[in-house]
Amino acid sequence: MQNSQLLLLVLVVLAFAYYFYSQTQNNSQSVPSQTPMQTPSQTPMQTPNRTPTTKTITIYNDQNFTGPLANLGVGDYNTVALSGMSGDSNNRISSVKVPSELKVLLYMSPDFTGTPLTLTADTPSISSYEDRVRSIRVIQQ
Repeated sequence: MQNSQLLLLVLVVLAFAYYFYSQTQNNSQSVPSQTPMQTPSQTPMQTPNRTPTTKTITIYNDQNFTGPLANLGVGDYNTVALSGMSGDSNNRISSVKVPSELKVLLYMSPDFTGTPLTLTADTPSISSYEDRVRSIRVIQQ
């Protein structure tokens, strides 16, 4: 790939990241005040038809709720969004905090295929799914 093509690709990625970051900043009702600030590269791409909610799940890099990666509201999060949050394609998700109003479906395959692990409460270790999550669906109960 030539330098000019690489530069163009980087600029396009940054433009998309800025757009999604500005969208989350403009919708202050969907981000609780105790939510850690997310950088544009951590802001997940969400489905356009997601239901506004003040509740979010928190995904963590390590077991026992350490090393927070991101807060996710109701919506679908695919491999591309998860890669942006974790900084690589390994999606090192090991534990998840889930408020009682929400349910989380974790998939080891991209695009919500395969058998999901369903979480309805805080889970300090996602056992066999640890570091293998490729897509997440957050829904209201």
